[in-house]
Amino acid sequence: MDRKALDLVLGELADSIHSLLGDRLDRVVLFGSYARGDNSGESDVDILVLTELTPEENRKLRRDLNRIFSRIGLKHDIFLSMFLIDKKSYENRMDVMPFYQNIERDGVVVYAA
Repeated sequence: MDRKALDLVLGELADSIHSLLGDRLDRVVLFGSYARGDNSGESDVDILVLTELTPEENRKLRRDLNRIFSRIGLKHDIFLSMFLIDKKSYENRMDVMPFYQNIERDGVVVYAA
């Protein structure tokens, strides 16, 4: 997927997530191979959805978010992979877990409140 097509998908995804969550959405971040620019034809598109919700509230929203990811992924024939986490948990883990550090270092913010 070229950058122009990816930007279209990311914009549509961010708009749909924001429509669902409103001010409860903190950030949508592209991470992984597409963010680093070393993706291949078989790469999925990794997306962090960072919310202002509790972990329990996130669990309740996961199904609705999965539907958004599936609908947009099918429409554009690409696999969108969601990582959903609340802001407090993310910030608590950021300093000690390399996964979160990689997102901070390489991630591309698609939406920010």
